[in-house]
Amino acid sequence: MSRKPHPILGKTFFSVLMMSCYLFGKKVTIPWVVRESHIQTVHGLQSFISAAMGNDAVAGSVLAVGFMPYMTAMIVVSLFHSITGQSEQTSQKRMIRQMRTVTLIVTVLQSMMRASQLTYTEYYGCPVFLLKGMTAIVLTAGTFSMVWMSERCQKWGIGGSSALILANIVQNIGKSLLQFLSGFTEAGYPIIPVILIMGGVIILIILVTLVMENAEMHLTIRHVMIHNSFSGDSDLAVKLNPVGTMAVMYVMTLFALPYYLCLFFEFIFGANQVTELLKQNLNLQSGWGILFFALLLTGMNCALARIYIDPREVAENLQKSGDYIPGVHPGEATRRVISERLWFVSLVSSAVMCVLMAGPLLLQWYLGMNSPVFMLPMTVMILCGIMLNVMGEVHTIRVMNTYQTIQWGL
Repeated sequence: MSRKPHPILGKTFFSVLMMSCYLFGKKVTIPWVVRESHIQTVHGLQSFISAAMGNDAVAGSVLAVGFMPYMTAMIVVSLFHSITGQSEQTSQKRMIRQMRTVTLIVTVLQSMMRASQLTYTEYYGCPVFLLKGMTAIVLTAGTFSMVWMSERCQKWGIGGSSALILANIVQNIGKSLLQFLSGFTEAGYPIIPVILIMGGVIILIILVTLVMENAEMHLTIRHVMIHNSFSGDSDLAVKLNPVGTMAVMYVMTLFALPYYLCLFFEFIFGANQVTELLKQNLNLQSGWGILFFALLLTGMNCALARIYIDPREVAENLQKSGDYIPGVHPGEATRRVISERLWFVSLVSSAVMCVLMAGPLLLQWYLGMNSPVFMLPMTVMILCGIMLNVMGEVHTIRVMNTYQTIQWGL
């Protein structure tokens, strides 16, 4: 009798395989593109996108476009169906087709811009315009290879596209820390206190993220149609951070869109004062940019919370099942109470995230420094969110495997 392979180990091995293929693909360069020997250091928004999304602005890798088109497509399609109320009527296959279409459009535009910015070498006598077209095609194919790997991870592995984003973050976070420590060493500061302070900050961010992800606010629900000693009352639990770190991923993409739209406008019509002004201010190194980031993070966190937890739908389900909140009339009054609690937890979680993320950015702006370490709280929070999602997925797989074992045993 052949022994069935362990589901978690098999899925983990497949995800690690896809992550390895992805990291290897980032090292594969386009042969006719000149890769600079001294790659310039990018800061602010670009450094964060490069660390999380794999968007490499200077290297000639076949995967240099990164996850930005795919994340943009996910946000556009998800928000469109949520706003229009078509999320329940639209099949999963149709949404995937729509996301792929939007991904293709964004990828082609971004690949054309990237191809126009690269430096080319002589390649079998091909003219430069032909090399640019070939580069755009290769970059588009590279992006869809990442989409394929993330979808395979979603189907046969653990973590989905988060697994590849995790590989990006782990690959770049060590490099950022070493750059930060070397800067302090060159300035003459003692290295041990700096490491201790940095370690304490990282531990604090991890603890706050864990509390945000696991803390819940409970509303007592009284069951009218259940009469036994075990099910008199129950709780309606609302997480302190209802959407986790997903809002950060969405905000990161939405915040970058105006910047890349300015680049695309300059690519078509040339640079002008308006686009230059927007690029200077729509950046995490600008005071206005940091304020816009904090407002966008708060708004997106509250909006996603109401999309994932619809107070009207919850109130209607309670009313249909004959349940109610003690002291609150069913229907509209129940909806208002749930909505008020949801607004409260969303604003609290938004305030905490703004302090942890926008606070270091404001300090960087005030000091006039350019260091990737000020993006560390944002990176650590995303890393913790991904790891918690992976742990939740592993727990779900274990529970399902247990039930399958019981079923086969019966």
